[in-house]
Amino acid sequence: MSSVYGYHSVKEQLLNAANQVHRLVVLQGSHDRRRSELVSLAKSHSIRVQYVTRQALDRLCKGDNHQGLLIEIHDIRLRTEQELKQKIEGLQFPLLLVLEDLQDPGNVGACCRTASAVGIDAVILPKNRSGTLNATVLKTSSGTTKDLFIAQVSNLVRLMTWMKEQGVWVVGTTGSANQSYLDVDYAGSIAIVMGNEESGLRKLTKDVCDYLVQIPVKESVGSLNVSVATGVMLYEALRQRNSK
Repeated sequence: MSSVYGYHSVKEQLLNAANQVHRLVVLQGSHDRRRSELVSLAKSHSIRVQYVTRQALDRLCKGDNHQGLLIEIHDIRLRTEQELKQKIEGLQFPLLLVLEDLQDPGNVGACCRTASAVGIDAVILPKNRSGTLNATVLKTSSGTTKDLFIAQVSNLVRLMTWMKEQGVWVVGTTGSANQSYLDVDYAGSIAIVMGNEESGLRKLTKDVCDYLVQIPVKESVGSLNVSVATGVMLYEALRQRNSK
């Protein structure tokens, strides 16, 4: 069970993924209009509401600013590699997002929110080197993980090789690439691979990619945050796929 707190995060979760919520915890004695609104929203979904003291709420949130609200959420259901392969085999033109070695759960959550917005078919993570899928992911993704097929695999390179055998073109993003991300056709079966926040894609991963592309930025900027870069890549893929 994970916890999400703060008015806006709790509201997003209740609106977008109420079926994931176990209970709503509210500061007792509070008559704040916004909190009352969320209590009514929770009760409309038959979610248990519990009123506690400020000390108890502070303890549950470990001292963070909870704004008098907290929800407990059932953990994200992660799919197996076998389930992932079955899904890919059943799609005509899959659009897949591979997040290699992302360490910041906030980045994972932001990438998942964008992936959900564009209708990605699956988000793929490595088992051993990704940041934990914790409450930060749930908070940053604002409840959108309920719509996502998220799989963890033991060996990304091996999976990417298998995907290529199924006709999926693998596009890796790296600042050292000579090709622009705009020069690739994303209308078919595509897997977009995003690398670690600091070191980017591993060499083995680059070697297995069909295309290596970069998102041009001013030299003074250096590079985009990985969640921003993911948004750029996914929306270009969506634009092309919608136009065709």
